[in-house]
Amino acid sequence: MPEYRVKWEIDVEAVSPIAAARLALKMQRDQESVATVFGVIGPEGENIIIDVQPSYLIRWCEIHGGWEYKEDDRIGASWVRFAGSMDRDKALTEFVRDMGTKPELVSIV
Repeated sequence: MPEYRVKWEIDVEAVSPIAAARLALKMQRDQESVATVFGVIGPEGENIIIDVQPSYLIRWCEIHGGWEYKEDDRIGASWVRFAGSMDRDKALTEFVRDMGTKPELVSIV
């Protein structure tokens, strides 16, 4: 199995190095944090930037008579049905709740 080096960096103001590390850890563990971008160095030395908190597209599908979603940044991702007939606001609310994401990471198309 290949080995990867994963880095997460942030600049913080603190009274000491330990206070800075604790503050960074608190930010990283915060469920509302947007600190979800990591630098990954692959086995061949390639540098990759990855946001592990995906954004989503949702849409109404006339054919299935329901709501569908897909990850916005996945090329070729298939649409997946997630809800039946309901209004737009309720569909968005349920999707955000069920996926554990944030409304600002969801676009209705």
